[in-house]
Amino acid sequence: MPRFGRLGSSLGSALCFAMTSHERILLSRYYQAFESVSLFGTYGREHTTGVDARDLGRYPDGSFGAHYSCLLFDYFSEHEQALAEAFRILAPGGLFITHLEGPRVEEGSGAPRVVSTIRPRSGYYEYIPDGGGMVSVKVGKEWFLEAMQRAGFEAHLFHIVDEPSGVACDWFVGAKPLSHLAESEGRTHRAEGDMLPQSRQETVQRAPAVTAGAAVRSKEYSIPVRHPGFPFRHVTVTLSLPVVSDDPKKVVRFSEHVREQGTGVATERVMACSVGGYYVSDDLGVSWDWAPVKGFERVRFVNSFSLPDGTICLQAKGLSPKLPKEEQPHAGLLVTLARDGTTRSAIAPSTNQWHGSSSVDFQDGVLLFCDYALNAPKGGTAGGERYPSAVFRSVDAGGSWSKVLECSGEEIRHFHTVRADPFGAGTWYLTSGDLPSETNIFVSHDHGLSWRPSFEPSKDGSMARFRMTDMAFTRQGLIWGSDDILGSSKEMNPDLPLAGRTGARMFFAPREDIGQPVEIGYLGQPVRSIVDLGACWLVITQGSLYQVFTRPAVFLLTKREPYTVQHLFDVDNYSDLVTGFTYSCASRSARDGVFFTVRGAKDVFDAPSNLLKWCVRFD
Repeated sequence: MPRFGRLGSSLGSALCFAMTSHERILLSRYYQAFESVSLFGTYGREHTTGVDARDLGRYPDGSFGAHYSCLLFDYFSEHEQALAEAFRILAPGGLFITHLEGPRVEEGSGAPRVVSTIRPRSGYYEYIPDGGGMVSVKVGKEWFLEAMQRAGFEAHLFHIVDEPSGVACDWFVGAKPLSHLAESEGRTHRAEGDMLPQSRQETVQRAPAVTAGAAVRSKEYSIPVRHPGFPFRHVTVTLSLPVVSDDPKKVVRFSEHVREQGTGVATERVMACSVGGYYVSDDLGVSWDWAPVKGFERVRFVNSFSLPDGTICLQAKGLSPKLPKEEQPHAGLLVTLARDGTTRSAIAPSTNQWHGSSSVDFQDGVLLFCDYALNAPKGGTAGGERYPSAVFRSVDAGGSWSKVLECSGEEIRHFHTVRADPFGAGTWYLTSGDLPSETNIFVSHDHGLSWRPSFEPSKDGSMARFRMTDMAFTRQGLIWGSDDILGSSKEMNPDLPLAGRTGARMFFAPREDIGQPVEIGYLGQPVRSIVDLGACWLVITQGSLYQVFTRPAVFLLTKREPYTVQHLFDVDNYSDLVTGFTYSCASRSARDGVFFTVRGAKDVFDAPSNLLKWCVRFD
């Protein structure tokens, strides 16, 4: 409640359904007066019965600052009618707050459906009068959130874990936009973001071209942190879909989050690639501007990387094995743009694109990327020709490229990462995969000109520890999570002791002895992204169809030894299929707890956007 600032408190009164004495005590911290109501039954003194949430005609428009209920929408199926009434009787800025019982809330977009009829008997719903039956209802989370949006609310889902009991509850919260206040008084309409306090603007975002009234979808996870290695006791994570375009068919994919110094003043720039150009935000995803690339209107850009001088490298989608090469004239095209947006060069050093945010880097005037050939796995059913993978180097800001390392498709399946060591001038690390015999860590100490593998090719299963798609650096060494479950999926049973349980792990290795990593935590799913939150790292996995794991997961990782990981939550996935979730594309570091990642179209929300905003708050 406090994070909504002055929202909902303008009238100081709340309409509360079947309010208990405990709820009255809690809500009295925020509201000065209550209207206690219910359809059936009596709840304390000064209570009104016979009030149907689907018909609140006895109350004028804008009567209350809040509409509160717990286990109300569980007992009727006309949710849209009740939501419309709730929106009507709330004042601008008012809050709609309700909780549905866990078993009655399903994943997906299923509309309310009656699953049984409640028949009163002795000791069981005795207050229901003759002829006044009730039903038990189930509804999809996504449907309910979308229904709240259709009613006019800015809709949010708060996933809260009760620390003493460990019980998780979903609370649906809707805010009636303050813009309705301006409209009711005949003033010129202003976007909500201009009228809300700063703490609220994080969840009200508009692109300049977005249709007025388009709502940002968000979900919130609230988790206690128990391990003493973290310098906080609670973390709240909000996931949302920024609206960057009013064209629902526009393909938008997160590509980069960079702290820019080019004008002398540090600014945060977030980029999302699309066909013909990219969207850019200088206010952490609150507003977005479209930047077309002249002459490349039909090119599908998927990656970007910015240099300190303001140069932007845009990479087109790589070669697809499903289509003839002649039908993909722009595969792997790299277009470099000057600070003013003019094209400096357009070259295709490779027909493959780089894999993720840790597959390209810049240090001391040297720009490197490793490509990711879409080779079929050995031993799989796909078969087919395998293509070589290479590392490309530029010393003129992407104007020209040289190939400094190449491995055949028989040597490796593809490269995953290439990163400059921030604590070692001229030192770079390059990783490959996927089978143990294809996995290695290559090291360069001459700014990427020459490379030395850390290991001899080996089929030893322990080599799977070094398969990775992201890495983090400390002064002492490297930290990564394995992009491999390190064994058979049949042994992922959580009842097994950790030492004998299959699943991805986090590792730390000192620079001088990379071949002897220390295991620092169990995660289960293969790791995709590591984001620096300042106080700790946040680790994100993919979602795979193993016997006990089906959804992506999110963890915290301490920054001080002894390193510790804590599971935060699992991510909703609406496809029940394998998903890379972030597909290894994420901000390298957060700004005031805010960062961005790629998302699969069925991850977190059932929506087409490939852009996900994260807001992390510690208490």
